[in-house]
Amino acid sequence: MKTTDPRDFTWQEIQGRLAGTREVVHAWLLRHGPATTETVALGTGISLLTVRPRVSELCAWGFACCVERVTRDGVYRAIPVSEAMALHEESRREAQTNLMF
Repeated sequence: MKTTDPRDFTWQEIQGRLAGTREVVHAWLLRHGPATTETVALGTGISLLTVRPRVSELCAWGFACCVERVTRDGVYRAIPVSEAMALHEESRREAQTNLMF
């Protein structure tokens, strides 16, 4: 996936990515606050090897972000859907404005 991919999708396509294990991880982060992937894995009962790529995907699609680096792992927070939608729309507007110049 290229870094421009998420802004090239409609919000409906982006929101559709928040399903399955991604949705479970996102909901856990919303409820329990910022956490490492190891903490998310322990809290959800999902394997760490499954959680890590889901968190990366959530970050790529705008539903989470890394707020701090701790040794080799990061501390991630969930971005509420309404905030993610606003950020996505802002990114698309900026991209369109840059195309005009």
